Amino acid sequence: MNAAKTVSRNFAIMLVSNILTRLMSILYVAVLARYIGADGMGHLSTATAVVSLLILLVNFGFDTHVTREVAADETKAPEYIANVAFLRLILTAVLAAALAVIALGSPYPAETRIIIVIYALVYVLDNFSLLARAIFHAFQRMEYEFVVELARAGVNVGVSLLGIHWGWSLTALVLVSLAASLIKLILSVLLMRRRLIHQSAHVDLAVCRRILLTSLPFFLLMAANVAHGQIHILALSVLDTQSAVGIFSAAMFPITMLFALPLLFSDAVFPLFSREAHHASQHLTRAYVSAYKLMILMGLPLGAGVMLVSRQMIDLLYGSGYELAIPVLCLLAVQLMTMVGYVNGALLNALHRQSLFMRLRLLLLAFSLLLCALLIPAFGVLGAALACAVPALIDFVFYSWLCHRLLKIPFTRMAVHRRTVLAALLMSAACWISLKAGVNVIVVIILPGAALYALLLGLFNILDAEEWAFIGELGPVRRLRRRLALAFNGGAASR
Repeated sequence: MNAAKTVSRNFAIMLVSNILTRLMSILYVAVLARYIGADGMGHLSTATAVVSLLILLVNFGFDTHVTREVAADETKAPEYIANVAFLRLILTAVLAAALAVIALGSPYPAETRIIIVIYALVYVLDNFSLLARAIFHAFQRMEYEFVVELARAGVNVGVSLLGIHWGWSLTALVLVSLAASLIKLILSVLLMRRRLIHQSAHVDLAVCRRILLTSLPFFLLMAANVAHGQIHILALSVLDTQSAVGIFSAAMFPITMLFALPLLFSDAVFPLFSREAHHASQHLTRAYVSAYKLMILMGLPLGAGVMLVSRQMIDLLYGSGYELAIPVLCLLAVQLMTMVGYVNGALLNALHRQSLFMRLRLLLLAFSLLLCALLIPAFGVLGAALACAVPALIDFVFYSWLCHRLLKIPFTRMAVHRRTVLAALLMSAACWISLKAGVNVIVVIILPGAALYALLLGLFNILDAEEWAFIGELGPVRRLRRRLALAFNGGAASR
């Protein structure tokens, strides 16, 4: 029960932290986009995309490896801190050389190159903070991460909003992020050293070599995923204008925020898949089928809803000057409809097929690059959105077929159920009529949207008893149910 209590507490802390920081990010981006316009957003997005790829050299997947090893044996923490910090210092020198090449020889405007250098410093500081975060996770003390992330977000957003009010330049606003990351690093180290790790260790080159080799698979998979998320922005920055990059990034931002839902769901089902796969349980197939169906039930209305309210969403977030982001957002919303890929990825990792997963992701990345080269010169920012949406559909079909084949399930049997599509279509029609009647978009999302869809799921009996039972077996839900039962029984006993 102590372990269950710890996990429940940590899950709640991470969830609250995620919600608070995302809400602050939404507020900041909404104000910033109006202040700097599409061109300014283009400079920021280009710099973020470039640095996100370069920083992989410094990250190298160390943090996942550190968390796994220190969680198994906490006495290893000083050794890993010393050696990973040393490796990151060496890799930071490699990053500095790459930055020098970009700063001197890239075709980007001077302001973009300056922002790239500043963001690189921000990301380097954040990667050293990630080492402390890995230790917090290994010791299951997520409240320290909560404090650190909230402090950084508060400083970054608060000071940046003041800077916007006082008319600071874009470069000055980026420097605020650098100061916030420095505060985050200092706070992370202080919490780690004073609360968890009191010993020191020396650098051991043999240990460094072992950490590098063990972290390599994590690095390759991370590189494929990061590149897949940034390649369209980079292609636009080379083949189109900074304004086009800003438009695409503006449309991509709400999609990125909404992907927190499948990420949390994937985190919940992965341990269950791993446990059933480890014991060669027959329940793995049923668990996958239930998770697959639930993710489709979530993704279809979410994608359709974003398409319906895309105009209102862009107007609310960014105001005038971002009208072209509306059709881009509609195309990008296809990714939400295919968010079942998070379930497929969790299954492949649970079945120890991560190497196959990585190779297939690299092939899909190459296809995305080809589409960018063909579509962006012809259609501009809409071409980039198409180059993002088409691979998402291929990802949905291919990985679903592969996972069904691995579990020996006929893929045609698991095609999207017509009742699910009908429920999503009826919900969309009700939302469209409400919007045309002038109903506020927030009211539309809550009433004709979510409420009607939930009612239709019940009326159509789309989820059976076993699938409802599966929801109850997801870690956070099960732990919440146990805690409520204990609280109720304890209260009854006291009476």
